[in-house]
Amino acid sequence: MDVMTAIESRKTTRAFLNKPVPKKDILEILNAARLAPSGSNLQPWEFWAVTGTEKDELVKKLLDEQNKVGITYSPGRGRPLNKRYIERSNSFAMKILPYIERAGINDPNWIIQGSLSFYGAPVVILILFDEESYSNEINLGLALQNILLSAHNKGLGTCPLGLPLAFGEMIRDHLKIPKNLKISNIVAIGYADTNNPINEFKSERVSLDEITKLIGFDKDK
Repeated sequence: MDVMTAIESRKTTRAFLNKPVPKKDILEILNAARLAPSGSNLQPWEFWAVTGTEKDELVKKLLDEQNKVGITYSPGRGRPLNKRYIERSNSFAMKILPYIERAGINDPNWIIQGSLSFYGAPVVILILFDEESYSNEINLGLALQNILLSAHNKGLGTCPLGLPLAFGEMIRDHLKIPKNLKISNIVAIGYADTNNPINEFKSERVSLDEITKLIGFDKDK
């Protein structure tokens, strides 16, 4: 598919099939991440893919730790949001709710439990930022988008996850991640369960006029 089609049709997957992803596909997705641009071409990243028993053990540890600590989900990570973001967050919650109900999900902690279990995805990709590069972490966002779009192009679903980062040190210890590598984001990846109504949901975006400003352009062109 062309780039714009991939951008416009990609959506987040929140239910995955228990079906392995070929190593070849994961390597090609990681190669797409490798090709992302970065300031001064420092390429301040590493990409770790985890699957199988190692992934399952990580999920167990995350859920066990959650049962002990009991973190809560908050779009602002516990900080107050202004009116604009409260409206967007509330709109998202209201629009996804019918899909949650159709999927038969009754657990109020579903987002937390789902995030920490990677929604059942067979593979997770850790996007790691090398803090010794002293570069801008936004570089990893460029690589993340390449991962999402290249996976989508292969017919794979993805879900970028921030909530597991609350247990970053536990993840670091479990996978033996060096101290200089900050866990910037985690992506669940696999085949979407197309029979699960939750995967029919696609979040909306605000209008272009709401988030853009054109300066110095001819008004008639």
